[in-house]
Amino acid sequence: LLLALFGHAAYASAEALPFSLRCDSPPPHDRIVLIVPGMRQKTSDAEYRAVGEYYAARGIAPVFVDIEWGFLGINYLGATAADIGAEVKKTYRDARICLFGFSFGAVIAYKMSGPVHPVHALLCSMSPVFSEDRPCLILPFRLLMGWVSDYSSNRLTYAHDEGECLTFLYGDHDSFLINKSIIDRRRSAFVHSKVVIVKGAGHDLGPAYLEAIKAVIGGISIP
Repeated sequence: LLLALFGHAAYASAEALPFSLRCDSPPPHDRIVLIVPGMRQKTSDAEYRAVGEYYAARGIAPVFVDIEWGFLGINYLGATAADIGAEVKKTYRDARICLFGFSFGAVIAYKMSGPVHPVHALLCSMSPVFSEDRPCLILPFRLLMGWVSDYSSNRLTYAHDEGECLTFLYGDHDSFLINKSIIDRRRSAFVHSKVVIVKGAGHDLGPAYLEAIKAVIGGISIP
C-alpha cells in the first residue's frame, strides 16, 4: 500500500508510460469509454469486464486503461491523466468520450476531464485526495495523505459544463470515505452533478454496486 501511495521515483524519467490502452471492440470507435480500475486492480477483473459490457450494450466501445500502480503514486495521478488523455486524443481523434473510474482510478478519470472533454463521466467511490476533502478525514489518514499528496494544488475543478454530465457513486458502507461529509462536499462543489448512494455497498464493485452502475450507464444520453 505504501508503495502504491508514494509511487516510484523513476516514473518522471521513465521512457515507458505507466499505463496501457486496450480496445477489444471492432470499429467504429466514434463513441468510447475510458475504464480506469482502482489501485492494484486490473481491467481484466470480472467486475471491469462487466462494466465494459454495460457500455458496449449502449453502443459505446470500452477502452480499458491498465495502470502500473507499482510505479505510480498519488502525486503522479494528474500527470498520468494528462498523458493518458494525450494518447487517447491521438488514437481516437474524433471520438465522443465517456469516462469511468473506481477509487484512485476515479481520480485519474476525473483529472482526464480537461484533456478529453467527456460527454459523460461516472466516478465511483472517488478517493478523497483533494484539498476540499482533507477536513473530512480522520486524523491518522489526514496526516498520511498530507505526506503523500500536495493538497494545496490538488483542487476540485471540473473542465466540462460545470459537472452537468458528471455522476458520482458511493456505497453507504464505503469505509474509504472516512466521513460522509465528503459526499456533501461533492454535491456542493458540483451543483449540476448527480450523486448516487448505493445501499449496502462498500468500497468494492459488488453486485449491488454493479447494478447501480448499469442503471446509470443505461440512462446516459450522448449528443
